[in-house]
Amino acid sequence: MKIQKKKYQPSDLTILKTYRFEGDSDPDDNAVLYVVKDTAGNMGMIIDSYGADSNYPGEKFDEFLRDIPVQESDEFNF
Repeated sequence: MKIQKKKYQPSDLTILKTYRFEGDSDPDDNAVLYVVKDTAGNMGMIIDSYGADSNYPGEKFDEFLRDIPVQESDEFNF
């Protein structure tokens, strides 16, 4: 099976659920998990650190995340 790579625009995705995780003692030990769905119905996850140390340099990735529409779904309440 060949995996096809696709470049997504924020309008191609919807955030269905956001989970935030914080470390016990280090304020820089933070992460966020986004459950996302694309316009074709495919689902996936985006994992990012937040706080002082981000996984991505610059602000382009942060802007990308902010531009993704959010439609929280109760289906992912655990």
